[in-house]
Amino acid sequence: MPDETPRPLRARNADEKKRRRTEILDAAERLWTTASYSELSMSQVAAEARLAKGTLYLYFDTKEELFLALLTSHLQRWSAACITRLREERPRTPDALTEVLLRDHAAAQPLRRLLLLYGSVLERNASQTWIRQAQQLMWQVLRDVVQELPYPPETSARLVMHLYALSVGWHQVAELGPRLQQPHDPLSRVISDSLFEDEFTYALQALLRQLLPQLA
Repeated sequence: MPDETPRPLRARNADEKKRRRTEILDAAERLWTTASYSELSMSQVAAEARLAKGTLYLYFDTKEELFLALLTSHLQRWSAACITRLREERPRTPDALTEVLLRDHAAAQPLRRLLLLYGSVLERNASQTWIRQAQQLMWQVLRDVVQELPYPPETSARLVMHLYALSVGWHQVAELGPRLQQPHDPLSRVISDSLFEDEFTYALQALLRQLLPQLA
């Protein structure tokens, strides 16, 4: 039986357009939880958001633009939460800082997936205008986090770059793990999803213990 739920009316003001844009991003993310990026189409996103396909193209010309917007949205939310914790807790030791940076790591999984997608697909296929805008916003978000870290700017910048590399790298390993697992194989246990948090935490703590003594 066809779905007879009426489509939303066309957005008429800035607030409605902002809400509609958020609904589109949410629809794309819901679909992405069960389908790969390559399998998704703009038609599917429009249907999930209860929009005509033409309306979707008023907000995003391509799937790459849509997912770049999704990436920057997740990055801004992560940055805001991270900055709040840094200001409230003011961590000073490697272990305390690791705990603050990695708290709620499960909630950041979509961001890590999007960062992987950015380097492998989006950066290559999106328009240069969208890429520049996304890069400018990403750098600003990272600068905001760097400014809140209780270390000299150069050390803080290095820390954030390492955090990015570790996040993407360990997420990629965790996603690869289930495809490589073999019964009773120690390597399979190490790269399983269940150990992602432990291994990621260990790697970041080891890094911070090397970086931070340089401040003495």
